[in-house]
Amino acid sequence: RASSVYASAPLMHMYAAQKWMEQYENYREEEKRSFYCGNLFPDIRYLAGIQRSSTHWKKMTVEEVVAEKNPFYKGMKLHSLVDRIQHLFYQKNNHCTPLNGLSTHDQEIALKLLEDENVLYILKATVMKEAVESLAAIHPEELKFGASEKDIGQWHTMLRSYLCVGPYAYFK
Repeated sequence: RASSVYASAPLMHMYAAQKWMEQYENYREEEKRSFYCGNLFPDIRYLAGIQRSSTHWKKMTVEEVVAEKNPFYKGMKLHSLVDRIQHLFYQKNNHCTPLNGLSTHDQEIALKLLEDENVLYILKATVMKEAVESLAAIHPEELKFGASEKDIGQWHTMLRSYLCVGPYAYFK
């Protein structure tokens, strides 16, 4: 399907954030929380009914992520970059071949959840703890994209649970 957007799920985004932090950042605790929250924030669009274009930037580059000074927005930009890279990879390698008769949409979800289940075991415990802590409060930047405080709070609760147990246990 030409209009499909293959993208990552929360744990894969956290893995990318972990690797980014190891390579590029030396944030204080508050900045880490803001970065991790920003990295997880864009997919609130599913819950809040926000257009993808409001929370994801097209054609994001590494240079644009590096240049961003605000940790929250840097996290959001990294999220967009990871989605873009994954989308290009899946397009090039045709990784959504039929899986036992599943629809294309269900294949995409299955791949995301399989990725997340696998990456759950290689994420550092400290990063997971920091990510969960980053969702303890609403960050001011989150209120600028059209989601209500109620939606943001619900999003944080869902993500904290998902990050702690992974997709298999979360959807069990």
